[in-house]
Amino acid sequence: MRTALASIPVLAILAGGACSSAPDFRQKLLESWGHDLILPSYRELEDKAAALDEAVDAFCGAPSSDGLAAAREAWSDARAPWKRMEVLAFGP
Repeated sequence: MRTALASIPVLAILAGGACSSAPDFRQKLLESWGHDLILPSYRELEDKAAALDEAVDAFCGAPSSDGLAAAREAWSDARAPWKRMEVLAFGP
């Protein structure tokens, strides 16, 4: 029993030290998500949306079954990064 009671202050000190580094860890984690995950995904979405815009404009300018297939494929391609980003959705 005494050993368990004696270990409580040690655990409190260790936990206190871990908590003081938590904001730094969170900051680094959020920065890495921003630089390594969020921004590249939005850039990919931007590129795919531009390709979708071109495919839809081409289809509207000269409707054809090939143009429709290309527009559908561009829609599917643009939708993929959007769906992956839904996991990280934030804001209003």
